[in-house]
Formats: sequence, structure tokens, C-alpha cells
Amino acid sequence: AFHRSVIRSDVRLDYPQVDRIFAGAERAQEPWAASLDAARAVARALAARLGASTIEIPDGEKARYHAAAVLASNFPVVLLALAERVLMGTGIDADQARRALRPLFHAAAENVRSRTAADALTGPVVRGDVGTVRAHLEALRDDPESLDAYRVLARAAIDVARQAGTDATKLAEMRELLG
Repeated sequence: AFHRSVIRSDVRLDYPQVDRIFAGAERAQEPWAASLDAARAVARALAARLGASTIEIPDGEKARYHAAAVLASNFPVVLLALAERVLMGTGIDADQARRALRPLFHAAAENVRSRTAADALTGPVVRGDVGTVRAHLEALRDDPESLDAYRVLARAAIDVARQAGTDATKLAEMRELLG
């Protein structure tokens, strides 16, 4: 199977977006393996001609491939919605919250476009700023869903921050704080 990997919130796909598709292809299964492998070669050539990239999904890993795509494409939207909710909890209206947070969202996406996660990560975790993380946990104590998301993502950010060279002692202190 040939799976397109492009984010669309509607059903239309324009040509510039086709050019950015990253497609995953599963291995063909017997008894059709030979003919499907030939079809896959044609699909790869077509993808290359369109300027798209392809990867081969190892046997049995389609669900993990799809989970990775969901983490990268669906959950940033959910994360932005959570951030807007947290900001609205301060009394800022929804429109202002969106206008305040969307530039941050776009800047983060742009940073990671051309850099590794370790080079693109910003914020208190990569700075080793335990005090700020502590303050954030306190500020979110009345919003269990946002607090849980913050804890999970901050723990994941610790691993990225370690790759960025953040002080290991600060990261250990932070991991202890996050639970």
C-alpha cells in the first residue's frame, strides 16, 4: 500500500502540497509480492517525479508508522488547543489567545523544519530552569488535563534537552519534580 503523509483538514489537495508529500510504502505480501513490488516501484518513481519522498515501512510496523504520523500531525493541533485553553484561563479571550499563541506555534514548526529537535528546542527544560518548570506545574494544578500533558511532554523534552547538552544535574532534578 502507498500511504500519503500530508496534513489536510479538508479533502482538497493542491499541487504545491503534493510536492511536499512524504509517502510510506508497505512491503507486498505473498502471493502477490512480485506484481505488487513492481507496482510499488512505479509508485516510488511517480513520487520521485512529483518531488515527494518515500520510505519503506517494515513488516508489522504500519500501526507504529501511523502513530508517528498522528503524533506529528494531529497532536500539535490538540496541544495548541490546550495552550489556548490555559491562556484563556487567565481571563484572556479566545481570539487574543489564538493571536498570541499561533506565532509561537508557527515559529516552533519552522525551527524544527531546518534543525534537529535538540537544536530547535527552546524553553525552560532545555535551559535547565527548574524554578520555571515548578512554577508552571503550580499554575496548572487546577487543570488536570493540561497538567498531565505538561508533565508528559516535559519528561519527553528532558531526553531532547539531554541531546542538546543541558546540564544533567538540572535535568535529573527536573525529572524528579515532574514525577
